[in-house]
Amino acid sequence: YGSNKQDDENVIKLLSPLRKLVPAGSVYCASTSMFHASMRAMVLGRLVAESYEEEVESNGKSANGSTNGFNSHLNLAGPIVTAALRYAAQQEHAPQQLSETEEEEHIRLAELGIFSPADIVPFLTNETKQTLQTQIGGLAQNLSNNLIRLSKLQHPPILSELEEALGHSKGGKFEINTRNLLSRLRHRITHRVIT
Repeated sequence: YGSNKQDDENVIKLLSPLRKLVPAGSVYCASTSMFHASMRAMVLGRLVAESYEEEVESNGKSANGSTNGFNSHLNLAGPIVTAALRYAAQQEHAPQQLSETEEEEHIRLAELGIFSPADIVPFLTNETKQTLQTQIGGLAQNLSNNLIRLSKLQHPPILSELEEALGHSKGGKFEINTRNLLSRLRHRITHRVIT
């Protein structure tokens, strides 16, 4: 803005509870790249959830919403993909270290989008965490098992298992197949426009 322009009242109302973090007169900006990555995470997670929704329903659900066990991992496919893509967005647009050497930055960018189950736990919804915790084995083991099962799906391929989870200290290393999912989204949009 500048000293000769008045602040927007709506922005002041939004920031008033955060005055300790954003003091009056401070300059702030929004990361549109992070916003786009967050939106992409939400849309692709929803696409995955809708892609496998019919398979989950065809196998039957019990009264409490749990599946019969065969395709129970498909219930959580959308939220897991969303969490993994949110983690990747944070990795790219909001690195934890503000000052890093060129080598550290190169390593961080090379591993962009690669995650272990423990990395995405903070990005899971509370409902998803609770569902995984209540199953036998606990949150970390069930998340790792679900990621392994999702890596075996072929249409569309959701994620790849880069390092085998069995015996891995972090439960394996995985990567979301973002290109395949974006291609599927593009075809779906084209199909909806044409029909």
